[in-house]
Amino acid sequence: MVQQSIEVLKGKVQNTEFVQQTGKDLQDKARQIETLETSIVETDEKIYSITPVPDQHKEEVTTSHAHTPLESRVCETMESNEPAVIADKIDDQTTKTEKISEFVTFLNEYANRQIPMDDLLNHVFRMKDTLNAMQTFVQKNDLLSDEILMLKRALTNFSGNKTMIQCPNGSFSISENDWDRNCFDVAISIEAVEILLDAKEMGYVGLEKNSPQPTKPLGKGRYNTVILAYTEKNGKRPIALKPCHQAQNQQDAANFIQVIQSMQIFVGHASGIYNRNKATSKTQDMLVDIGKKNGITVPHIMASVFAAEMNGIPYIAMEALEGPTVFKDVCEKKNRYDNQFICYETWMQVLDILIGQIDRNSNNVVRTKNGPIAVDHDLSFPIHPPRSFASIVPTVIALHTGQYEDGHPIKNAVDGMASGNYCMPPVIDTDMYNVITKLDLDELVSMYQKCGLTRLEIEAAKARAQALKSKVEELKNRELIIDPKEWACSEKVKQLCNVDNFYALRHCARCG
Repeated sequence: MVQQSIEVLKGKVQNTEFVQQTGKDLQDKARQIETLETSIVETDEKIYSITPVPDQHKEEVTTSHAHTPLESRVCETMESNEPAVIADKIDDQTTKTEKISEFVTFLNEYANRQIPMDDLLNHVFRMKDTLNAMQTFVQKNDLLSDEILMLKRALTNFSGNKTMIQCPNGSFSISENDWDRNCFDVAISIEAVEILLDAKEMGYVGLEKNSPQPTKPLGKGRYNTVILAYTEKNGKRPIALKPCHQAQNQQDAANFIQVIQSMQIFVGHASGIYNRNKATSKTQDMLVDIGKKNGITVPHIMASVFAAEMNGIPYIAMEALEGPTVFKDVCEKKNRYDNQFICYETWMQVLDILIGQIDRNSNNVVRTKNGPIAVDHDLSFPIHPPRSFASIVPTVIALHTGQYEDGHPIKNAVDGMASGNYCMPPVIDTDMYNVITKLDLDELVSMYQKCGLTRLEIEAAKARAQALKSKVEELKNRELIIDPKEWACSEKVKQLCNVDNFYALRHCARCG
């Protein structure tokens, strides 16, 4: 019976001679004794694993090469009965640093090009091949923080910050052109890589190893099926996962097309749901930070979003919340319309103005023990087409169209879309006023750029932020700012707020 032993030889290999001689020596041993011996030679960025495989007809040397950053082992197996051939092949392998440089160079070169729309097809396949190679590389290699940052910057420039595609009506980025199928395919490939990079940075990779049992669905919405996962072993620290667009397309292409068409109708584009979710979470974080610096407690009213990878699939992750939806509470007559609920819901309404959320109904607000928290941020940062009222914050969630059905007025969203819009609450409290007035627009724009939002998304978001800052000053001049403890008893709230202009009341009604 052939036995195996492993000899590990570590050191810097300056040329192929050592690898070649090692292979020859092992072949000789394998012919003389029934011992299959593997030698592993490690260098700064490569590992050489040389194993002779003797049989009756041939002598074969199998050699595996892998990048070796941070204990990663990503192997490419090559076989030959000539050690010199293997040594030459190994010496030609690209190191991790060289591979990252190749990706960055490719992305930067394209980001600075001007491609006519009718010439795009000649470039798409090369783009997708490179992005697919990047996805495999990122998934299988451990990366240092500066390497992740380098790849992120190149991807952001390539996808959203550079206007490389030349159209008859102007110049746009890849993500801004996602109505074109070629651009869309590239955009969702970019998003998958971005999610994996963030997941690597957070350490939320290989989450299938943490679950003591198969993952189970948490719920199914109009666009996604959400499943449960864990960030620590033995089922600890649960999180909710929804697949990125690339994964959705691979799982159910027919349904995916319907989802995309709906999203494009509502928000003006469909790719980049991860970036929009991430930017929503970061906007909340920014308000919380402003509050801390000024002695104000800004409540946690948006479910935090991050990235994760499980079974090789990139996922958009969100904190798992315990509790029923506000809609369910209302239907079961269990909802508490108290000071905390009203305050949290109004913070939510203010934040929705910043992110432009157009689908904030009571089914995507969870009533936790700490207060209501909003989930599902896919329909935020709209640009449809373009979202012309971005600089004018509506005063009601829906407007009467002047038409009637069964004796009841028909109401549509401000922009004519079917989904409900954000609007300015008639009353805010002093904490909201102080935080919004201290919001720095340049910092907000910079954060959105880092999140990978497109130029069009950022322009609309900045206009909304400017309008919100003006609105809170108007409310101050009209003496419509109250103490945070007065929400449940304020006469101003009772007189001015209703289901069409106030989240807290709207979400407590079945229409919410």
